[in-house]
Amino acid sequence: MIRPSLAPAVRGSLFAAGLLAPLAVGVVLRLLLAPPPAPVVAPAPTLELRSCDPTRLDESCLGGTHCVAGTCQPLRRPVRRPVGEACADALCEPGLECFRGRCSEPSQIPRAPAQCEPPRVRAALAALQARCAGPGDPEAPLTACPTGTWERLSGQDPQFERRLGELPGVFSVHFPLNKPDPGGRWFQPDVEAAYLQQLRRSAPRLQGAGQLLVVGRASVEGDGELNRELALRRAAQVEGLLQAAFGDALPPVRRWALASQVPLALEYFQNSVRAPPVAWDAAAADEMRRMLAVDHAQLPAKQWQWLRGAINRVVLVVPMYCDGREFYPTPAFAGGLPGAEESER
Repeated sequence: MIRPSLAPAVRGSLFAAGLLAPLAVGVVLRLLLAPPPAPVVAPAPTLELRSCDPTRLDESCLGGTHCVAGTCQPLRRPVRRPVGEACADALCEPGLECFRGRCSEPSQIPRAPAQCEPPRVRAALAALQARCAGPGDPEAPLTACPTGTWERLSGQDPQFERRLGELPGVFSVHFPLNKPDPGGRWFQPDVEAAYLQQLRRSAPRLQGAGQLLVVGRASVEGDGELNRELALRRAAQVEGLLQAAFGDALPPVRRWALASQVPLALEYFQNSVRAPPVAWDAAAADEMRRMLAVDHAQLPAKQWQWLRGAINRVVLVVPMYCDGREFYPTPAFAGGLPGAEESER
C-alpha cells in the first residue's frame, strides 16, 4: 500500500511500476521459452541459362550443359545398373543387356536363332509358352512342357495347330486309309524303306532343334475312339521311323494323338507345311506335292477328295528351335530385304 505522506510524483511512479512489473515478467518468460530463431538461409543462386542454337554444330554449351530447346541445360546422366541388378526402370551399364529383368553379360544370354526372329514366329512361341507354363511357373521354357499338357492344349485351343504352323521347319508324314493296322502287317520292309529314304532328306530341318513335337492325326470320318487309336499308332510309327533314320542325333520327342473333329484344310498345308510331304511310297508323295502346288479349286472332285483325306491321315512333326525364353536383340535397322519373308521358313 502506498503511504499518503509520499509526494504525488513518487506515488505515481510506484503505481506505474506495479502495473508494468507483471508485463515485464511475462516478456522475460516469453523470451526464455520461445524456440530459437530459424537460421537465415541464403537464396540459391539462380542459374543463368545461356541461349544456344541446337541446329548448329559449331556452338557448344559450357559447364556440363547441353543445348535443349534453345538454352543450355544441365546434363542429366541416366542411372546405369551393373550385372545382376534389376533393369526394368533403369539402363544397364554399357556393354550389358537387360534380359528377364536383370542386367546380364551378352555372352551369358541365350540368343534366339534366326529361324525364331520373324514376328509371327515370336508371337506363336510366346502364346504357346504362356499356355504351357501356367500360373505356377510363368517363365518355364517350352521344353519343360509335359506331353500331357501339350495334348490338353491341342484339344482345347482352336488356334493350336495354326500356331504350330507358324513355327519354322514343320513337315508331315502321311498314311493310307486305316493304316498302320494293329497287327503291323501293312508295314513291310519296302514301306519302311520308302519312309526312311524320304525322312532322311529332312535332316537339315532337325539341326538345332532342342525338341520334336510328333502329333498324330486321323481323318474325321468313322468312330472317334477308333480314330484316336489310329492316330496314336501313326504317331508311334513316325517316332520309330525318326529314331531309325537319325539314331542318337534325334532330339527328344513329345508324342501324342489329336483325334480332332475339325479336319485340316488344304490351305493349312499350302501356307504352313512348306516341306514336301512324306508318304508311304514315292508316287503318293509326288502326287500330293503336285496337288498342293496348285489351286485346289482347279482339281477334279475325285482328286480333291483323295487329297483332303490324305492330308488328314497325317503326323505333323514340329522341330522346336526355341523354347520361348531366348533373347531377341533390338535390330539397328528395322527394314527388310526383298525375299526375306520367303526365306524365313
